[in-house]
Amino acid sequence: MELGLGVKDTFTLIFPKWDVISVLFGVFAVTYLYIEGKSNYFKGAMLLLAYCVLMCAFMYAPPELSMDP
Repeated sequence: MELGLGVKDTFTLIFPKWDVISVLFGVFAVTYLYIEGKSNYFKGAMLLLAYCVLMCAFMYAPPELSMDP
């Protein structure tokens, strides 16, 4: 039984290593910066900088790191 518009591929939960590391880094950064329950502009700027570093890392990563194994 097919659900969808002729899509025969299945979705697996096997992600590239680079994606898993970046998601874990993002979760760790948010948890570390906002563990106290209050924030200020400096913590927000640090979080934005961390996200910009992740964005640049994805942009300049070699293609073999971004593709499935």
